[in-house]
Amino acid sequence: MVVTTLVLFPRVDLLVRNIGHWARLDELIEPDAPGLAALESRVRERLAISPPEGEPGAASTARPVDAALVLATTQAVVEDAIPYAWDWETWGVADYVPRVEETLAKGREDCDGRAVVAASLLRRMGHDARLVSDMGHVWVWTPSGQTMSPGELAGGEAFVRQGEHGSEVNLAAVFNLRAIVFDWARNLAYGVAVFPAWREAVLVLLIWGLVLGRRPRWNGAVLGLAVLVAGWWVLRLGGADYWNPRIGLVWLGFGMVAVGVVGAWASRLRVGPPLSGQEA
Repeated sequence: MVVTTLVLFPRVDLLVRNIGHWARLDELIEPDAPGLAALESRVRERLAISPPEGEPGAASTARPVDAALVLATTQAVVEDAIPYAWDWETWGVADYVPRVEETLAKGREDCDGRAVVAASLLRRMGHDARLVSDMGHVWVWTPSGQTMSPGELAGGEAFVRQGEHGSEVNLAAVFNLRAIVFDWARNLAYGVAVFPAWREAVLVLLIWGLVLGRRPRWNGAVLGLAVLVAGWWVLRLGGADYWNPRIGLVWLGFGMVAVGVVGAWASRLRVGPPLSGQEA
């Protein structure tokens, strides 16, 4: 557990904060964040609408504007202002959902940080915007539609949704058979595909070492490692495209990993010589 934690979250403080952020997605929506003013101006300039009077979130347009156009423009502005970058490049950890000012200060983020900024920006302009996720991707829901590249779920519903008082888990969607077969497999395979290979190699060797006995039969142990590594790379190949995963390869990879682990474990079993006729 210690090794796995340090490989995925060498900054343990960010792990603790990340758990809190996922538990209270509603607190990440900050329409009053000072850094949003410039982004709001860019959206309004592209839409050619006047700024609101009073505080952020007031009635904000001098003329009706198509909601779909507002969502598309907001997404374009956020993506232009915040280039995409993996969390391990920005924060050094496997996953971190940052606050608005953290994202703006870094100047780059992945889907969750961009979604937090977009939702906050939409709230600032008077729209009801909430964060939703399938645990592989985070985007923004509004009554008028979704933005920030909505996920395409096999089960049809998001797994986690920002509620009025904290995050809400949709258990019916999480444990939907189609979601288990497709969404969870896709999410895990995609995470394996894009995470730094050297960090995953540490975990692969760790798993292999844990299942070996103190005196394994090394031919079986090495064969198990070879199948385990091959399955790991099949997973990386199958899950490399989040939007179009090769789900057959993904499940083949899972199967090979399982066979490799079982094969390595079996190498610890000692088979004695056959009994002689007298002993029998």
